[in-house]
Amino acid sequence: DAAVEAASKAFAEYRSATLERRRGIIAALRREALAQNERWSRMAVEETGLGRVEDKIVKNRLSAEKTPGVEDLIASATSGDHGLMIEELAPWGVIAAITPCTNPLATVINNSISMLAGGNAVVFNAHPLAAKVTVDCVRRLNAAVVAAGGPANLVCAIESPSVETAQALMRHPGVALLVVTGGPAVVKAAFACGRKVIAA
Repeated sequence: DAAVEAASKAFAEYRSATLERRRGIIAALRREALAQNERWSRMAVEETGLGRVEDKIVKNRLSAEKTPGVEDLIASATSGDHGLMIEELAPWGVIAAITPCTNPLATVINNSISMLAGGNAVVFNAHPLAAKVTVDCVRRLNAAVVAAGGPANLVCAIESPSVETAQALMRHPGVALLVVTGGPAVVKAAFACGRKVIAA
């Protein structure tokens, strides 16, 4: 509840941010992710016991540098006999993101950049095996947002994540969209919540 409430307050301020302001925030996220990459990669391998540091570094760099930002938010206009129509992409609001232990940092970096570029706020529920590194990543990304002039708590995380906190977050009335990266069980649970889900 506290995480969703904090993200909701941040979204209420952020939803009116210009694309230029969002662009500056995304640039700050990219810089912080690249600056922390080696340290986070070592932390992830130590905490989860999965993967190799050098591979994590490559994946995290790819997420930081190649995840699309505001440049993908293209408005379109159509005119015809019955007038003019303009389509612009709008944010969902607060997104709940469930992340895996296999690529915890690459997923958080990618989700944070793409979701904030779209004007949203995000609350992460990490796999419990990757809780410490995910919380550290989220704290530093959130600090980068604030340093770039954005509101605090656009990027939040459950400090002690579990299956139960993931289930509560997926069903929380303050969450507008679910983004789930993980195995078949968590994806199935997300689709059972009766709301919009993006699963990978």
